Amino acid sequence: MNDAERKFLDLFLNNFSARLARDMRSSLSDEELLDEDDDRLSPVARAWTKGYVASRLSTVRGATTGNSGLSDEDLRAVHDVITHNEDQITAELYS
Repeated sequence: MNDAERKFLDLFLNNFSARLARDMRSSLSDEELLDEDDDRLSPVARAWTKGYVASRLSTVRGATTGNSGLSDEDLRAVHDVITHNEDQITAELYS
């Protein structure tokens, strides 16, 4: 993942966490959203978020390079960006 793509993901999660949370609430049950302590995404919600964010990265990459494929390294970077923004995503689930 290049720097521009990483910045895109950070901006995406900073600016669209509310929409992501709304979409997640409409797709998953309340029990599937948060872990037992209600302060982190559950494994199911984290996987859903990873797919959601990875699809956005794939779309951007496909539009800019013609190749929308993501490597294992890209998926690890998506995971890192989600972890970095997890507090904000979790907060939006409560709003």
